Amino acid sequence: MKEILWRLLALCLGILMLAGCGQESASPSAAPIPVKVGMLRLASSAPLFIGIEKGYFAEEGIAPEPVWFDAAQPIAVATASNAIDVGATGLTAGLYNLAAAGQVPYLVADKGREVPEHSGSFLVVTPQAYAAGVHEVKDLAGKTLGNTQAGSTYQYMAGHLLEQAGLDRTAVNYANLGKVSAVLAALTSGQIDGAIVNEPFASQLLESGQVKLLTPVGERLTYQTSAVFYAPRFAQNNDAGKRFMRAYIRACRDYYDAVFADAPAMTPAKRLETDARFREVVEIISRYTQTPAADVSRSLPYIDRDGKLATDDIAKQIAWYRANGFMEHDLAAEACIRTQSWQAAYDSLK
Repeated sequence: MKEILWRLLALCLGILMLAGCGQESASPSAAPIPVKVGMLRLASSAPLFIGIEKGYFAEEGIAPEPVWFDAAQPIAVATASNAIDVGATGLTAGLYNLAAAGQVPYLVADKGREVPEHSGSFLVVTPQAYAAGVHEVKDLAGKTLGNTQAGSTYQYMAGHLLEQAGLDRTAVNYANLGKVSAVLAALTSGQIDGAIVNEPFASQLLESGQVKLLTPVGERLTYQTSAVFYAPRFAQNNDAGKRFMRAYIRACRDYYDAVFADAPAMTPAKRLETDARFREVVEIISRYTQTPAADVSRSLPYIDRDGKLATDDIAKQIAWYRANGFMEHDLAAEACIRTQSWQAAYDSLK
């Protein structure tokens, strides 16, 4: 009898030791936490696509449910109202207005930024506008640019480019068309003169000759374009928030290492043929953006390897939106930044 008891005790201790291993991940027996994630079908959503496809979220006990949108502002509204749990999109005046009103979508991590040599957004014009003499940013005076909504990231970028060219942001007319697909349709049909277009669509339009390039945004403006942000209710769940970020950071590292780390000196087409890691990432993005892999491979946006948010840029954005009439009330950047879950996840992955 004693021998049996000792064996049972040893078995229990073994189970407890196994349970203690890998304690950062969710218990296999625990039901996955459903997390609604609002995003657009853009290349800058790559870490989310990768995390889903490679099972990183599942390993953390998170069951992400993509909720697709066609503009940034509706994602901010849905996140602030807890209609979705996580938003992943551009940082608009509308988002900051919600935060100033007390409906705070908390900024947590990087989802894409403009930096030199790795731009994900491009100021382009129609062939007709180009033929009429619009070859530089300063030539846009009096022209019409496509836009999703007032105070969008596109208007922020265009405003800065115009100011650098010695023009006021009001020197151009903005056609607020509500969604990205409408801007692209108006651009390719010649109903507007130009627009700022994100990847992978910019490469498609440039390659096909449907637009002419004025400038990559990242060559003239360093800018935290997009972020991952938590809904107020989800932000209170520290455990789920940390686990979501663990999966996200792992996916960011996969993306960065495949695209930017030790990138060989060869064409994107050649990399697709010879670089298995690069090809895997591009094919995942291709499936989710519904864009040919060859187009995706030509210009992939910059995302920090650890998904770290450029927090110092948030105050600059708020100041510009406020100064240009897109915000009615002041907002301290610290009120809408909550990176604790990112930090906890990062520390646990070191």
